Amino acid sequence: MNRPDDVFLKILDVCLQLDFFAYQIYLGFSKEDKMFDLKKFWKEMSDEEHEHLLYWKALKKHAEDGAIPVLFDNPEQVLSELQEVQEHLNTYMIRIELSEDPIRDSFLLAFRIEFLLINPELLYLFRILPVTGLDTRAPYEQYENHLKKFIDTLYSLVGISPELELLGTTIMKLWNENKKLMSASYEDILTGVLNRRGLCNIINPMINLASRNVYPVAVLMLDLDHFKNLNDTHGHLAGDKTLKSIGSIIKKTIRKSDIVGRWGGEEFLIFLSNVNDRTATKVAELIRKNIEKETAKYIPITVSIGIYTDLVSEDMENPLNLFIKNADSALYESKNNGRNRVTSFKREEA
Repeated sequence: MNRPDDVFLKILDVCLQLDFFAYQIYLGFSKEDKMFDLKKFWKEMSDEEHEHLLYWKALKKHAEDGAIPVLFDNPEQVLSELQEVQEHLNTYMIRIELSEDPIRDSFLLAFRIEFLLINPELLYLFRILPVTGLDTRAPYEQYENHLKKFIDTLYSLVGISPELELLGTTIMKLWNENKKLMSASYEDILTGVLNRRGLCNIINPMINLASRNVYPVAVLMLDLDHFKNLNDTHGHLAGDKTLKSIGSIIKKTIRKSDIVGRWGGEEFLIFLSNVNDRTATKVAELIRKNIEKETAKYIPITVSIGIYTDLVSEDMENPLNLFIKNADSALYESKNNGRNRVTSFKREEA
């Protein structure tokens, strides 16, 4: 029986093959004499598919290194569905050169390709490298623009069939609906940062990578001071606005390679990779000061932060739980000592 990570690598292989199929098809369309007016468009589409290929290759490399989580609850099912898509496309090649309406049929095949590749789990894969800092590209936004370009070009054609217009509209609607599904699964709706599931899915493989490469990581647990008083005084809508602002301030303060999510209630978790305790403390202090400064403009609030920094050893049974437990302990020390401060976990001397 296949292990989940083996199946995950097979999923990435199929995604690579599907985008390579799209790249070849669009490149072929760009060379068709019958479609002179659309040559530039199809060349742009093939170039964008080539970018997608580079992304899948990078994703696969990091997955082989253990830096990408197995995101799917049922990876065997996802693989089976993608293989069905692959088989369907391979048997549905339209011979454009023999078609009575090559423009319509080329768009029809292109929409079939794009439609079959839209999947909530795959959308999250399109987001994960930039989130983890392993890659600076933003394929999620690129792919959305890629779809919009299809629709805009389709609508610009005079006399195109109403059926294709409907198909284009349906694809964009499906994309937007799947975005909502993906966000609900991995992101906190209120603050826009990762939720607990998203945090665990991303941090665990990054901890494994840190263990392999022998560099320290840090977990920061952040809690809003006297948040209940804020809700009681200003109302829950103001409290929600404050939580959203806190998430935004943290994201602006930390590096792209750092991870932030809402752990629950008014608690946020921040994961810093390849940092020592001194650097982690500087980052935490900067977060604390920025929050105090920014929120002073509307509803003043302060935060308390606890830090745990360490190397990840192979004998740790559940490293993330240990890091969170010790960061939590440091957080409570910050609160007990007057709040609005940063505390690093103190190890017991042998």
